[in-house]
Amino acid sequence: MNTDADGCYKFKTVKPGAYPIGPFAPGVIRPPHIHLRLVGQEDELVTQMYFEGESLNEKDRWLQSALPGSADLLIAKVLPPPPDLEPNSLLVVFDIVTLRG
Repeated sequence: MNTDADGCYKFKTVKPGAYPIGPFAPGVIRPPHIHLRLVGQEDELVTQMYFEGESLNEKDRWLQSALPGSADLLIAKVLPPPPDLEPNSLLVVFDIVTLRG
């Protein structure tokens, strides 16, 4: 997907569920999140987008390992959906900024 002239993007997906990370860490459950890889003309960013209001966010070691004060930047804000979205849809905002594009 590409951004528009203003640098905005959008995509439609199914919100993922929480999942166990496997036998090497029994009992560890990852919160719902989406992996993103962005490639610009000069920069590349690999990150994860978490969802606001998920109780597992507080326990996720990857989210909690973000630089001090920056974990909130990895959490998408949930907004009321506009009336033209399908029933039970969510609208989230997740700002992404790269240094050089």
